[in-house]
Amino acid sequence: HRRLSALMERERVYLDPDLTFADFVLRMGAPERSVRALINRRLGYEHFRTFLNHYRVAEARRLLQGGDDKLVAVALDSGFASLASFNRAFRSIEGCTPGAYRAAARADIVRAGF
Repeated sequence: HRRLSALMERERVYLDPDLTFADFVLRMGAPERSVRALINRRLGYEHFRTFLNHYRVAEARRLLQGGDDKLVAVALDSGFASLASFNRAFRSIEGCTPGAYRAAARADIVRAGF
């Protein structure tokens, strides 16, 4: 579990849009079955891609709150291979589009007086 945290938090491997489960298993240095069990059973993610996308969407939220980059730049900088996959994953996880999320975040900042 420590190795997984290091890969995701320190090395931020989720930012690589070409990262595959096989690559991840190699970087974990553990048997595939163990890595799959950790992600699926212990962490509760149905698929490796869903696990990755949660990290990617968290990165996108950070970028959307703090900048004016175009959505395609946010998508790519968050580890998504395309704007379409970014929009799909973001909506699935957050329940709104990235643009709507950014607008709401900006409105919250204005209401807070910043």
